[in-house]
Amino acid sequence: MLKKFFWLAVVLLLILYFQATAQAQLQSQLYIASGGAFSDPDDFVEVTLYDPLQQSITNINTVFTQAVQDLIGDGENLFVTATDSLVRIDQTSKQKLASIAVSGANLLLLNEDLIFMSVQYPESSGFVRVYDKNTLEHLHTIEGISGETAGMILFNGLLYVAVPGGYGTTTGSLAIINPTTFELIREINLGTEAKGIYSLLNYQGKILCVNKTPYGETTARLSVFDPESLTAEHFAFDHAFGKAIHLTDDQLYLIVDNGLGVIDLDLMEMLNPQLIPDPGSTNYIYFADIVYDTLHQHFYATTTDYFSFGQGTIYDMQGAQKGSFEAGISAEALAVVIKQLTSLPGNDQLAFQVYLQVYLQVYPNPFDEQIFIKLPEGESIRYYKLFDLSGKSIYENHSLTNSMEAIHLNGLNPGFYIIELTTESGNVLNKKLLKQAK
Repeated sequence: MLKKFFWLAVVLLLILYFQATAQAQLQSQLYIASGGAFSDPDDFVEVTLYDPLQQSITNINTVFTQAVQDLIGDGENLFVTATDSLVRIDQTSKQKLASIAVSGANLLLLNEDLIFMSVQYPESSGFVRVYDKNTLEHLHTIEGISGETAGMILFNGLLYVAVPGGYGTTTGSLAIINPTTFELIREINLGTEAKGIYSLLNYQGKILCVNKTPYGETTARLSVFDPESLTAEHFAFDHAFGKAIHLTDDQLYLIVDNGLGVIDLDLMEMLNPQLIPDPGSTNYIYFADIVYDTLHQHFYATTTDYFSFGQGTIYDMQGAQKGSFEAGISAEALAVVIKQLTSLPGNDQLAFQVYLQVYLQVYPNPFDEQIFIKLPEGESIRYYKLFDLSGKSIYENHSLTNSMEAIHLNGLNPGFYIIELTTESGNVLNKKLLKQAK
């Protein structure tokens, strides 16, 4: 009896601790915008939410058009460009708060209370437009840019815009805009080596331009633009590039040969052209979009053939598959929004999680060739995985129903591992283990 009271006291103290620290917890959420089947005029853009914590999908809203260009969030709102529309959706209520018609709507950039939009075909002028973030009121059209626009970046108080131009354009340019006065300061032609300029990133005080490779060509280029000298240096690769996905330190993750590749920017060398392989472009299956989750250090990717299916997959930084999520056909716009948790599960659920953590036993630790898992009475494990500290999956199995069961882990190198156990009730528990040297 005293033992039961002791553990009840532990549970209650842990509940109070978690409640006191709840405000400091962050959680990332993945928003997905799917354009639907291109051949079906009644298959509209659907916006959904994937919650990595609950591993659940929630419908957010429908945009009644048939293709999506961009999706961004600011923690409270979602902004969607879909064919000929710009839409603002409240993340909490899931309601459309504003919507306007915009021909040629492309990519978006938020700057305080303003939205900058790049514009493409069928428009023939006014290739950057400015809107009020809250009302979506059109504030200004920036004239004088030579062609269709793509990625944008705010850098040292100025707005830089990629200008790939329309189909058949043989050069790439950067438009430089004052984001306060909406004045086009200048447009700089970076030459034929910047053809297909698309993504812009801040790299070591310069602007890194990722240039999409035109269809049928086999040489790709990165351009590094110096805002001081207004000149660019170009670097060629024997691959085909798509858009940039993530930049961390000196490593650039981007679409390479229809997969996800990695480039060392310090050396300007390809580290791995297929960290995540091409999903099947020879069979018309492509990555619709890939986005990086900085909180969990995962890539979320959607694949599709644009007419019959779509699916989502989660990868770690080493390219290993870590999970999956539902994604509609042509899910071409993904956005990760980091939120601060303001509430916890109910006390009963939290107490149950603490109870599991206290009573679940994994031993011996350190271990040699096998470990034992002792489950709380009446609880069972849906599946379990073993990872090394880099996140690489080492071992995975399903169904652990006995109250005590051995797991044989032969052939592992000495060192630390993480075992992740998912219960039938959906709780996820982690234990750190040490494989001892013989």
